[in-house]
Amino acid sequence: MAYVTASLKTVEVMIKNFKSLDDEIAKLSKDKSQKDKVKTLSKDLDAKGKKIEAELMKILDITRKEFGKHGANIDRLLAETKKMFKELQSGVKAMEKDFDHDQFLKLRQLARKIEANGGDAGQDNKDFGGSWAELRGTNFTKQGLAEKYNGKFYKERFELMGDAKSVVNKIEEIRQIGRQGTVLSNELVAALTGDQQDKKQYEEDTAEMAKKVAKLHQDYEDKTRDSGALRRTREAMKVDPKAAGSLVGKIRSFFQDMAALNKEIKSEQKTLDQELKQLIKFGKDPTPKAKQSLTEATKQLKDFPGFAQAAAERAKEWAELYKEGAAIAKKAGAK
Repeated sequence: MAYVTASLKTVEVMIKNFKSLDDEIAKLSKDKSQKDKVKTLSKDLDAKGKKIEAELMKILDITRKEFGKHGANIDRLLAETKKMFKELQSGVKAMEKDFDHDQFLKLRQLARKIEANGGDAGQDNKDFGGSWAELRGTNFTKQGLAEKYNGKFYKERFELMGDAKSVVNKIEEIRQIGRQGTVLSNELVAALTGDQQDKKQYEEDTAEMAKKVAKLHQDYEDKTRDSGALRRTREAMKVDPKAAGSLVGKIRSFFQDMAALNKEIKSEQKTLDQELKQLIKFGKDPTPKAKQSLTEATKQLKDFPGFAQAAAERAKEWAELYKEGAAIAKKAGAK
């Protein structure tokens, strides 16, 4: 789902002007003859600070409304997933007593839909998270905005981040139900005989399995590859130490994302391994096409531990860079 991106361009210009005036007042304050001018400029500075505060709250209000849409979407997916899982449980139980091939295919499709909801929920979370990543990670105090004008914003931003975490828990619940649905569906497959599960359907199941593994394989390979972003970020902070303050928030989100990716890969591999084993166990006499799909999936799954390790390494590298950035920002602020 597309979400409105929180743009900070206007605020950054306003803060730059605020800091420039603040610096001017600091210099004039050393000269007692400039007392009246300092007083006038201080009023102007206060007015600028209040305008920035209002602009920040305006942006946060827009983000909060977008979060409402995101939360509603996840709630819908969770309710839908729970409902479908109950249908799957009832259907599997009925199939144990009286096998029906058409109903079997419907249950398999239902299990796939349940699993797909986990992916949809995860993507929706990424879309929303990306829409306010900059707003979430930027330290406006380090950019030069006095704390009296961003205290309320920080408080409400922190509250929104807490609300966002509660939605992440719901997404994990959807994924967990999806994994349970896949296992339940595969157990049903494993319980059937080769005569009941025709070879064409088995070819479709194995092909879909191979396709799913291949897609995740490409996705994880892309995400864990060293793109040079870390090196470029480190160089950017060295060239412009003052920029470090605005970068550390983004850097923190990078290593948090990589740490989460490490867990996701391990979880997906566990589920896929189980699904693959059940497919292999069921295929007493697989066709050449089915064998090829199983071979491809098995081969690519062997790379998943490497991807998980790469994500962990990237997370560690970004965490170290976060410490470097915080130190550089602190040093630059002290000057």
